[in-house]
Amino acid sequence: MHGGDDTTTAKSASSASSGTSADGSGSSSSATTAGSPSATTAGSPSATTAGSPSASPSPTKRPPTLDLRLSGDSYVMVRVPGGHTFLDKVMHKGDHRSFAQRTLVVVLGNAAAVEVRVNGKLRPRGGRGQVASFLAKRK
Repeated sequence: MHGGDDTTTAKSASSASSGTSADGSGSSSSATTAGSPSATTAGSPSATTAGSPSASPSPTKRPPTLDLRLSGDSYVMVRVPGGHTFLDKVMHKGDHRSFAQRTLVVVLGNAAAVEVRVNGKLRPRGGRGQVASFLAKRK
């Protein structure tokens, strides 16, 4: 009987160790959260100061060639024609990516879940589950 209890204790200890690891992760999150307000407080004046000079160059800066914002899950592939692939994965709700290249080949696995802007102009969404592929060219 004691052998069974020891095994149970070992399992409990393993569970406790696992729980401690999970708690350790939670503690890291708390430390990050605790660090964030300090960084935010310290960063706010810097951000405001940095925001003023940045405001001047912004009006002359053109929008990205391609801007993607996801409202659901979708496969997304973005590459230069015949060249480098920038993105080839499933993206999730809340994800955002921008690209500034002359020409991009874009494939969306669920066109309804992706808000697409090409040169700052909203492109019509496709249907739910519809695969859309198109070229995004810089103007």
